[in-house]
Amino acid sequence: MELKGITREWDSLKKDAAARAASAAPYVKEGKIVDAKDAVALLEAVIKPGDKVNIEGNNQKQADFLAKTGRSW
Repeated sequence: MELKGITREWDSLKKDAAARAASAAPYVKEGKIVDAKDAVALLEAVIKPGDKVNIEGNNQKQADFLAKTGRSW
């Protein structure tokens, strides 16, 4: 069976990661530093609908911060 007209992308995850890194670039300073005022914008830029977000550890500060943003990804 021959599949005509179908183009396969074998590097879709690589392209997605590069696109997310590019969308995060305006918020990232030297190295991996992000100003606190840009934190929500950075998260909105890199987290897409359908993504699963896992917060590791027992860090109440992270949970409080995400709860205060009022976002439901």
